[in-house]
Amino acid sequence: MILNVADRIALLGVLPAEGNFQTLKLLRTLRETLSFTEKENTDLAIKQVGGMITWDSDFDVPISIHVPDLLFDAICEQLNKLDSEGKLVDGHVSIWEKFIEGKE
Repeated sequence: MILNVADRIALLGVLPAEGNFQTLKLLRTLRETLSFTEKENTDLAIKQVGGMITWDSDFDVPISIHVPDLLFDAICEQLNKLDSEGKLVDGHVSIWEKFIEGKE
């Protein structure tokens, strides 16, 4: 799956916080993969101002990641839960398209 900076930030925000041992181990690895390296932080000039995260889009290089099936399903469940609660925000649209619509 190809993710840009906004996708990575949004996905980090919807990953499940709980699960069984296997899920938690996979989540830890995925969080590390989605997190930004020191070089990316420097190049992107990532800043948090209030509740908003900004970055230099000139350095927004998408990354390719593998999401294990178990986590893919858990992420879809989280997105569907947010949708049913009316808590999706604009930043979720791209990952919704990749996970929910991409699954169909």
